[in-house]
Amino acid sequence: MRTSERVSARATELVLSCRYRGQDVRVAVKFRSAGADLLVLLHGIGCSKESFDAAFIAPELESYSICSLDLPGHGKSSKGLSRELYTLSAYAGITKRVISQLPGPIDEPYRIYLAGHSMGGAVGVLVAGMREIPGKMTRLVSVDGNLVAEDCGLVSRSIAAQSPERFANEGFARLLRELHSSGRDDFEAWAQWCEQAVPDAVHSAARSLVAWSDRGVLLRQFNQLVSKAFVYGALDDKKYLLKRLERAAQVPIAAAGHFMMVDNQKAFYESLSDVLRTDLGFYGSSASDDKTPSSVSLRKAAPINSK
Repeated sequence: MRTSERVSARATELVLSCRYRGQDVRVAVKFRSAGADLLVLLHGIGCSKESFDAAFIAPELESYSICSLDLPGHGKSSKGLSRELYTLSAYAGITKRVISQLPGPIDEPYRIYLAGHSMGGAVGVLVAGMREIPGKMTRLVSVDGNLVAEDCGLVSRSIAAQSPERFANEGFARLLRELHSSGRDDFEAWAQWCEQAVPDAVHSAARSLVAWSDRGVLLRQFNQLVSKAFVYGALDDKKYLLKRLERAAQVPIAAAGHFMMVDNQKAFYESLSDVLRTDLGFYGSSASDDKTPSSVSLRKAAPINSK
């Protein structure tokens, strides 16, 4: 059996239950136990845990326990919940509960690494700032995650501008048509993931994402973390953001845009592994650390993966 087949065979599909804000929530999880280093993967708006499926067969990540999950209203997780459970703060709280229910190492708590794509990156910022996380929070990797108002330009701001009724009746179907007809592999993948979501969740999450991004809170909290990295597609112009990141590793992925895990899968997971293993300092507040460099770059050239 090849290494990738052996790694994939250890992954298990789980459904975890929790009570959150007075509602019963079921969260679909894909989990692999491989040691005390736990990589938690958080998907973007309208996506699902399947967006990170290749992580479970990436040889570079073989030594990590991995958990990917469907946020409520997405994938196979609970739907029909109140809109307040389709917000960034609720997603962060539910993610914390999922981590607490995962089977862990016998002799030591997990060392937790968060990697969130797009909206998932924003959720990761909130999770990283929470107290009493079960395990040792070690590093946050924002995978082109939302941090500032300009990051809401892809679709979230246009979704948020619609009323919930209009988006449910017209906007959601139009979004799916546009993604399917784009002729782009990344948008086609997004469309397939988005078909598993409910319009109410996509709309409420978009409004929450825009509100958090516009307030500047996400960037401020991200910059307060010591052990962090920002990974982005080199085809996208991120100059407006990179200069505002403080003491963060900045890692471009060659031949990739927003959906790096689709555009250049091999390079993305190689770079993610590099970021997880590189010494970026200790996790916590960096406000008083004058010895920390203003920026750290891990600009390793990586081969282009054919799609």
